[in-house]
Amino acid sequence: MSTDYVPPPDHRATQHEGTSSLAINNTFPRRFMTLVALKTSARFYKHDGPCILISKSLIVKKGSFVHLTEAATMQFVAANTSIPVPTVHCSFVHKKRAHIVMQRIRGTSLAEAWKPLSEADLASIFAQLRHMLEELRALVPPNSVGVESCTGGSLRDSRIPRSRPRFGPLKSIQHFHRWLWEDLETDSQPDHIEDQDWKDIKEMATKQNATIVPMRGWIYEEIDLPNVRNTNSLLARIIIAKVEDEKRLVEIIRSAPVIQNDPNWRCRTWVADVLSRIASDGGRAIGTSELDWAKIERVPRDYVANKTATGRYLDPAVMPLPKPTWDMLQGKEIVP
Repeated sequence: MSTDYVPPPDHRATQHEGTSSLAINNTFPRRFMTLVALKTSARFYKHDGPCILISKSLIVKKGSFVHLTEAATMQFVAANTSIPVPTVHCSFVHKKRAHIVMQRIRGTSLAEAWKPLSEADLASIFAQLRHMLEELRALVPPNSVGVESCTGGSLRDSRIPRSRPRFGPLKSIQHFHRWLWEDLETDSQPDHIEDQDWKDIKEMATKQNATIVPMRGWIYEEIDLPNVRNTNSLLARIIIAKVEDEKRLVEIIRSAPVIQNDPNWRCRTWVADVLSRIASDGGRAIGTSELDWAKIERVPRDYVANKTATGRYLDPAVMPLPKPTWDMLQGKEIVP
C-alpha cells in the first residue's frame, strides 16, 4: 500500500526566533537608514536575487532564506582565516526577514569569466580554491561539536529537501544521518529484502550507524624535504632560530610526547611543547632564536594573509619558485 508524500513543515516564519544575539551592529540608526535606502536609492540599481545595491559600495542581502548566521559566519571566516570575504556593516531582522548590509566587491562572476580563461588561469583559480578549502579544514572545532554552524546554531543547505529552510543543530554525525533518513528503520521493510537497491541502502545505513572513531590515534611522522625552499608542501617559510646542533635538536623534537584520548590536544599543542623543550635546553641545540609560541602562531598567519592579498599565489608560474620567507630573527622578508 502506497503512502502519499507529506512534505516537511515550512519553518520560514519562525526561523529567526531566538537569534537576536547573532545580529551585528543592530542599532536603530543603521536599521532606519538601511530600510530607507531599500525604498529610495535601491531603485536606481538593477538587482537579481536576494542581493540589492543601495549605493556604489554597499549591498543589502535579504530574503526568506537569508539568516543572521550568514553574517556571523562571514565575520568568523574573516577573523580566523586569510580568505577574503565582504565586510559586514550590520545585520538585523525586520518583519521576519534577515537583512545583511555588507561591502560591495566589484568584479566579474566566475560563471561569466569561465569560457575565455586559459589553462594557466584555471590552474591559478584552482590553486586559490584549494588554499581556501585547506584553511577552512584547518580550523579546529570546539570540543564535542556536532553538525552545526560556527555559532552553534542551525544550518542551511539547499540540496537537502528537508531543509525548510534550515536544520539542526544536531549533536553528532550519527544524529545527522538519522535525520536525513527520517529515522527510517531498514529492518521494517521486509518486502524489499531481495531488492539490490534496498541492500545498498541497508549497507549504507549500517556504515552510517556505526560509531565513528579514529582508525588510529595521533602518530608522529617525519617526512624528508630535500628542497625545503621550493616544496609545494609549504605556502611560506618562517625562520625562528639558528641551528647549532642539529642532532640534539632532532632528539628534542622526537622526545615530545604524542598525547592520545585528550580532546584538548592538537598538533599546535605538540608544537608549543616542542618550543618549550627547546627553550629549556639552555641554547645547546640552537643559537639566536624566537620561541614565543604566541608570536610564532600569529606571524605566519599574518604573513600568508598578506602574500595572498597581494596575489603571490595567483600566478602558477611562480609556484615552483622558492617559497616566500620571513625571518623572525631579523624581522624582515628575505624571499618575496
